[in-house]
Amino acid sequence: MVKRIYRLLLGGIVILSFFFPQRLLNAKTQSPLHPSKVFELKNMDINNVELPITNYGVYGQNAAGTAGAIWPKGSGCAYIFGAGMWIGAIVEGEKRVTQGYNPLNGWSEFMPGPPEHNADHAANASSHPEDRLLFSTEPADTAVWPLIRIDTVNAHIETTKVYLSDQDVYCEYNDMWQEQHEETSPLGITVTQLAFAWNAPMNNNIAFIMYIFKNTTSHTLKDMYVGADADMDIGYADDDLVGLDILRSLGYTYTTGQESGWGYPPPYYVGFRFLQGPKASDTVYVGGATGWDDPTGA
Repeated sequence: MVKRIYRLLLGGIVILSFFFPQRLLNAKTQSPLHPSKVFELKNMDINNVELPITNYGVYGQNAAGTAGAIWPKGSGCAYIFGAGMWIGAIVEGEKRVTQGYNPLNGWSEFMPGPPEHNADHAANASSHPEDRLLFSTEPADTAVWPLIRIDTVNAHIETTKVYLSDQDVYCEYNDMWQEQHEETSPLGITVTQLAFAWNAPMNNNIAFIMYIFKNTTSHTLKDMYVGADADMDIGYADDDLVGLDILRSLGYTYTTGQESGWGYPPPYYVGFRFLQGPKASDTVYVGGATGWDDPTGA
């Protein structure tokens, strides 16, 4: 039985407007998985975006359970209340879904590290420190950096550690611990996640996330769907508007009102763009949902 690996490249946190550092007023809170020695949350902060990232599938939400994804960095002006990938498939005739982030309660159904570490993590929060987030900007993490390229030169082998950007963040997690699931059974997947960002003029307001999904069981995942779930709150959430540009695979949230305490006039934007996925082996249908404009005119 062939196990399939799905790769998604998601360019997110695209800030399209610029404003002065000011404080944020946002009263909504949740009770997420609190960071610990197992469930880790740290900030990507190499460029203008201060993005909370975790080793259990959630990003954008801070450790207090309130909105994160701060722009500009250090300003307290937040754009995302919480986000994560959702994966759904049919397993042996049963529909199953794994949530990277539940917008109703902040929960994630993923466990840090590979499946064989799940029982240890559940029993002892200090087990397997190697399942932490690895930052390419931290010497202790680059010493054990797992992404390498092997080059054969002049009859000997040289290994080079691979980094994509000015700050890469690597982790692995899985959905194979039943106690972590709120409704359905696990799909049986392991996720390799690589977030990365540059601090150059052309891309210093963008963060990228690449996911590799691997079926680590003996069963087949049929009719698999993957989607980016994001609760995007720009300051005061009740006046936010949303839009979708199918031709550019771009979803966005914006507000046209002045945010209280924000020192630059609206509009304010945050967008997610899907950049690359697995090549389809059959027909792909786009659109069809109520309220969408089909760009083909069909």
